[in-house]
Amino acid sequence: MRRRGIGYIDGNVAYVNTWWLQSLSDNRRWLDEVREMLSFAECHGWFDGVYLRARLDIDAVTIVRVRNPLRATG
Repeated sequence: MRRRGIGYIDGNVAYVNTWWLQSLSDNRRWLDEVREMLSFAECHGWFDGVYLRARLDIDAVTIVRVRNPLRATG
């Protein structure tokens, strides 16, 4: 994640680089929704101006077997 500029993981928390997140699309709706999410996150102390903090719940992760990993899209 760090190498690609996406963010980093510290313990059970992921820190997502919001500049990267916003760069995923120049679609107006996408950018508006990202800004709305960041505003909500900032009100709760989950956004510091650069990184969006997201708690990782490792116990809730479901491991899915993919028959053909080259065709996996979801």
